[in-house]
Amino acid sequence: MSESIFNIVCGLSSSLLSTLPLIPASIGFYLALRSVRFPDLTVEGSFLFGLVISAAFIQEGFSPIIALFVAILGGMICGYLTAFWHIKLKIPQFVSGIITTFIFTSVCYAILKIVSKQSNMVESLMLYNKGIFEGANKYDNNLNSAIGQLRLAEIAILLLLVLIIIAFVFIILRSRIGLKVRAFGAHRTAGNIYDKKYYTATFFGLAFSNSLVSLSGSFVSQLNGSVDLSTGATLLIPLLAAVVFGEFIVDYIYTKKILKNRITKPLLSRPLGMAVAPFFGFLIYNLIVLLFGAILLPMMKADIQWLDSYHKYWFIALFIIIILSFRKSDRSKEITEELI
Repeated sequence: MSESIFNIVCGLSSSLLSTLPLIPASIGFYLALRSVRFPDLTVEGSFLFGLVISAAFIQEGFSPIIALFVAILGGMICGYLTAFWHIKLKIPQFVSGIITTFIFTSVCYAILKIVSKQSNMVESLMLYNKGIFEGANKYDNNLNSAIGQLRLAEIAILLLLVLIIIAFVFIILRSRIGLKVRAFGAHRTAGNIYDKKYYTATFFGLAFSNSLVSLSGSFVSQLNGSVDLSTGATLLIPLLAAVVFGEFIVDYIYTKKILKNRITKPLLSRPLGMAVAPFFGFLIYNLIVLLFGAILLPMMKADIQWLDSYHKYWFIALFIIIILSFRKSDRSKEITEELI
């Protein structure tokens, strides 16, 4: 394998390791946005809380599996509080999520300060091991140096976990409570008539979606073997990209172009489509980032000296603008509360 091809493969491997753990978060964000119809900005707070609480439990000697379940429970609490601010206190949706994020960001700083046993503010923490990925990490390190750099064992475990989560989300969306969430999210008029059922669906929907986001935070902390609170700062960028790209692939290319509209049900009414759309969206996001970092950036940097890797965000933004502009005729003019 030539050096250039190996570098591209290494870039793809590194990109997968940075994006696969975020797929549960993208599914959770997608469910809140499209199923519950709630533009939920709690995701940053619930992601950080899952990141920190999982690392804290591992650092204190608890099992990584227990740390995962504690992170899921923490995400459910975040989502429940956001629903509580909005439903019981009548706080607007956007503000409700921001309030929860503020609260749990402060909680995360406090937890890190306690676990690290320092008197000053702490923003990062190194773990003793990689939790559920520790065995895979040791296996990769024992392989040939070139193959080990690809971290294939860790990628395989991540991919297996993601597929299990997608299957679980599909089952939940097919259940009675999942049907209520999708029904009341799609028909706000029915929600106004059946207040109690609508409130129950909203509480469950936000708790479930944020539990997935928090689970992503736990994956990231255990995979990296460390915690850095700055990782949540750019979380919304890949999540938004996954929603746009995934919906474009599943709802437009597959349904309208390949099936020729033989399936007339919209994406919102198809549990499988809702479960897999963020997955495909993240794969497209991953490929675009790889295209920019491994191909375009080396080609253009000689001529454009200021071009660096962090400029991938405007590259992603350009793709989002193109897709949304291309699909503007598909979006209903009657739905004024849509975020995208």
